[in-house]
Amino acid sequence: MTKRQFYIALAVLAVAGVFGGMVADRVVTQSATAQPAAELPAAADEADLRDQMLGIVVDGEFQRVAKGEALAVTTRLTSIQMQAAIAPEAAELDLRAFEGRAVMVAGIDGGGWVYEAAVIDYAGAILTEVVMETYSGEE
Repeated sequence: MTKRQFYIALAVLAVAGVFGGMVADRVVTQSATAQPAAELPAAADEADLRDQMLGIVVDGEFQRVAKGEALAVTTRLTSIQMQAAIAPEAAELDLRAFEGRAVMVAGIDGGGWVYEAAVIDYAGAILTEVVMETYSGEE
């Protein structure tokens, strides 16, 4: 087994087990400043109707990861509803507290913005490194 295959296998297990198992029962609604919490409050019903996206916070910005995409795809997050008659920047989430971490976000994908966004889980250093290695695009 190559190093790359090992990282992919580890990432699949980690993402499926950690994010998949915890996403349904953990949701954090962002306020003015996002603070990682030891225990995230449960609100599964809110997350069920929204898309779930995995990304890394780099320089306070959410960089969405997906197979075939580079880490540099930046998506902005706002707690405002998509139909609201207010600029999404007015309630943009402050992700600085999650700097350098892999985070799972639930929200409604609106192109460059994710509306009604909330951080529903975040990873520690080891899992973040696995996510970065898996989605780096290098063979």
